[in-house]
Amino acid sequence: MIRRPPRSTPLYSSAASDVYKRQRLVIPWRWRGGLTLVRRAIAPVPEKVPRYVIPQGYGQKGPYGDDKAHKPGPLVICEGAFDVLSIRTAYPDLCVVGLSGAQSTLKSADLVRSRDVHIATDNDSAGDEAFARLSGMLKDLEARGVARWPPPQPHKDWNSALVAGDL
Repeated sequence: MIRRPPRSTPLYSSAASDVYKRQRLVIPWRWRGGLTLVRRAIAPVPEKVPRYVIPQGYGQKGPYGDDKAHKPGPLVICEGAFDVLSIRTAYPDLCVVGLSGAQSTLKSADLVRSRDVHIATDNDSAGDEAFARLSGMLKDLEARGVARWPPPQPHKDWNSALVAGDL
């Protein structure tokens, strides 16, 4: 069941209010502690309006989708929510989690310690930067092996590869 904040708690800032009323996509994520995180993603968005918003009352507790992160085998870490959904659709047996964009960090070693970790990045300079930053962090958290896993060429991201039927 999805927990919601009390009705008196606004779900989004007034600056983004008009946009979110018109166009939104709600993606629920379970956190292994049982709390459901809800992310609202919209596209296209006006300049200065964030694409992803965590509604008030739903703090980010760690990588989203980590309720399934303790399956045996390698761990796949993605840059975004749609990458997680796309890879889980194409490879349902893989253990796939996502971070809140390129700014996220992993705060707990228990998810990665002594595991092989594949960083599923986009095929762009932001993906290069995310891999460089995350690979160092994962080694510090005692991951056994770290490798980059970009989507197949010519696709920029995992969702476009899935939609094209190339996964």
